[in-house]
Amino acid sequence: MKTKIFVCSNSSIDYLPHNEMISSIPVILKVSDNEMYEDYIDVNIEAFYNRIRMDKYVKVTPVFQNYTKILEYINEVKAQGYQQVLFLLSANIFSDLYISISIAMSEHKDIKYVIFDSESCGYPLSYMATEASNLLLSEEALDDILSHLEFLKNNQKIYFYKYEKINEMSKSFLKKYKKGKLLKLTNGKLETVNTSKMLPLDFVIEELKNKIDEAEIIPFLMYTDKTTRYINIIEEELIKSNIKFKRLKIVPIAPGVGIKVGVNTIAIGYIVK
Repeated sequence: MKTKIFVCSNSSIDYLPHNEMISSIPVILKVSDNEMYEDYIDVNIEAFYNRIRMDKYVKVTPVFQNYTKILEYINEVKAQGYQQVLFLLSANIFSDLYISISIAMSEHKDIKYVIFDSESCGYPLSYMATEASNLLLSEEALDDILSHLEFLKNNQKIYFYKYEKINEMSKSFLKKYKKGKLLKLTNGKLETVNTSKMLPLDFVIEELKNKIDEAEIIPFLMYTDKTTRYINIIEEELIKSNIKFKRLKIVPIAPGVGIKVGVNTIAIGYIVK
């Protein structure tokens, strides 16, 4: 059965290689009634975060596609011969597409669909979409694909390290860069992590070091600013501890996620294969 995959743009899928079976549903970034952008279509990640950093008073609200827009997507895929649709949603804290999709699909009884709540975002969600696509191309049954997605959902971690705003060119940067706040995405919700006596960044790096020794994982790092020194520092520290970290995936944090976690944030985590 020819299957289309739709995934929320909070997956950053638009910035990663993927085949035509996968399409993103863009989050609308509302700055004001007169200033709104569709993620990736109207504004890229660099331009969006620069806009936020330049105006500290700006407040951006994520707006999600309504059922009328979802209907347009479904009419398009039906015209292309798709008979089934798999919707991969990001965690509820970052997205609210379930109702729009449900209403739209109620008007299309002639096409099958599944809504899968990933309770995730960013690279793990885009990886799930890619895995589903590869399995569909291998003619795997949808139930088996959903089981695999459930495994990936339950065997991943995303930490958001909210670092303090420091001049990265200053001499004191290397003494202060590990100070900040650490959040973890758990069951689709953001929770503050108690790192005891460890510095937050040391805590998450140590967890990745331990995990890569005990399981086959895909480590990843996500950023809001690709020029930040944090990327190179963290990557070098991980590779120094274990050569396997050369496989570290480095991708941007989608605007819809960045709005929630803050522009001075690095996400670090892993997916168990």
